[in-house]
Amino acid sequence: MRLIDSHAHLTSKGLFERLDEVLANCREAGVEHVITIAGNRKDAEAALEIAREQEMVSATAGIHPHDACKVVDGDLERIAELLSEPEVAAVGEIGLDYFYDFSDRGKPEKGLLSSIGNRSGSRFTTGYTLPGSA
Repeated sequence: MRLIDSHAHLTSKGLFERLDEVLANCREAGVEHVITIAGNRKDAEAALEIAREQEMVSATAGIHPHDACKVVDGDLERIAELLSEPEVAAVGEIGLDYFYDFSDRGKPEKGLLSSIGNRSGSRFTTGYTLPGSA
């Protein structure tokens, strides 16, 4: 059986500083591949750099609903560019998260719709978390 960690945050403080140790622990546990999830433009760029340096890592590119209120000009376009990189395995982290309401509800919806639009003709499938889903 092949084990893949499909939702890691290797760019997070506390993990990034120990990246070699974290990946060694993954290998020791039998994890063959890790997908590091990005929640904003800066995070996606950092995730891509890790994926370029670490053969066992792929990245994602997206805007998390909690970060939708922080999107500035050029962010969504840059995310779309990153999605063309071979080390980027998925669109994410995206969706609608109304539990905390960190962003005005219209902004995550705009980001989600833009991400769906960015997928046009892409090589990805995308999983979404929506309000009321289990």
